[in-house]
Amino acid sequence: MIRFAAIAGRAELWVDGTRVAVKDAASVGPFEATVPPGGGVRTIAVLVEAAPGVASGLVGGMTLEPRAR
Repeated sequence: MIRFAAIAGRAELWVDGTRVAVKDAASVGPFEATVPPGGGVRTIAVLVEAAPGVASGLVGGMTLEPRAR
């Protein structure tokens, strides 16, 4: 599980080139998603979009929790 305290703007979470979650609201709010299983080095990307002139981005911290076994 990956959790962002908050993101300002719409957002997409991509893991290894696959979109795995979407935050549709443009307002500031939390964002979390389950990271699909996989081994080795992983690539995680967050795309944040907002209207021109509107503040956007990651707000606060992010945590990545290991999968329960």
